[in-house]
Order: sequence, then C-alpha cells, then structure tokens
Amino acid sequence: MPKSGSVLLLSGGIDSAVCLALEVKAGRRVIPLFFDYAQPQLTTELARAEALCEYFCIESPRQIPLPPLGHNNFDYPMRNLIFISLAANMAFRYDVGKVITGIRDSIYLDTSYLFIHIASGLTATFTNDGIEVRHPIFWLDKQQVIRKAKHLGIPFDLTYSCIRASSPCGECPSCKERKKANV
Repeated sequence: MPKSGSVLLLSGGIDSAVCLALEVKAGRRVIPLFFDYAQPQLTTELARAEALCEYFCIESPRQIPLPPLGHNNFDYPMRNLIFISLAANMAFRYDVGKVITGIRDSIYLDTSYLFIHIASGLTATFTNDGIEVRHPIFWLDKQQVIRKAKHLGIPFDLTYSCIRASSPCGECPSCKERKKANV
C-alpha cells in the first residue's frame, strides 16, 4: 500500500504556496520543510512560510539550518539536490511517501528537466522506491502558476519572491516575474 502524505519544500514563495495548496486541498498530510542557508531574504521567507502554514491550518514549517550556500545573493549551485536529499530523509523518517517541490523549469541548472529526472531517480533508487519526488508545477510558466494560485485562493500578500533581500529589490529575476504578473 502506498504511503500517504508528503514532505513539502516551503520557501514562502508563490511556487511552493501553490504546491502546498494542492496538497492541502487534496486532503493529504503535509510536513512543511523550510531551509535556512543564510539567504539574504531568510527572515521574510520564514515569516511567509509560517503565515502560509497558518492560513492552510497545518503545522508550522520544520526548519533545517544549513551552512551558508553559494557565493553571492542568488547563485546557489546544487541547492535543490541538498534540499531534496534532506527532505527524502525526513519523509523516510516520518513514513510519508512523497517529497513535493515547487521547482519549475528555469535558467538554473538545478531546476532543469535533467536535474529533476536524476534527483527523482536517485531518491527512488536509494529509498527502495519508498519515496517519490514530485514537481507538480514544473512545466508551468510563472503566468500559469499565478493563475493557478488565484484559482486556489492563495493570498499573494502571504508570499514572498525576492531572492536578494528581505524587502523586494525589484531587479532580481523573481521580482521581475512577480511585477510582470502584477502581483
């Protein structure tokens, strides 16, 4: 019998908020997971992740502190591999069958189709097919994610997207996407 529930990577952004809403509305158990990797936007992201959990009436995100990643404010090579690996370990520990990410196909190497295929395969192989990694919005562009968020009733003021600072910089790719989407 397949294990129910998921560990969900929750950053407080729109993409992970959509994944959270999809899981909660499907009635599945969700263990939200937030990573502290000394990102410049840490305090705001954590506050938004906590607000989303409260909004959806689920437990607060479990926080995992990591050493600082990357070498500037938005380049974090292999970040998603680290996150998926730790989330899979938590899924195994809490006997849930899935890891859910808000990864979408983008300019970063660890968001490519090749990456998610390999990361998902590694996770399945080394958990004896016990943990499945899912990326429910991978093929959606930001406009489609925004439409899905609106359809799911996600309050955009509970989300945060800047990857450079604790208040929107207006210049990073995430701020530009959000501005283009008018949210």
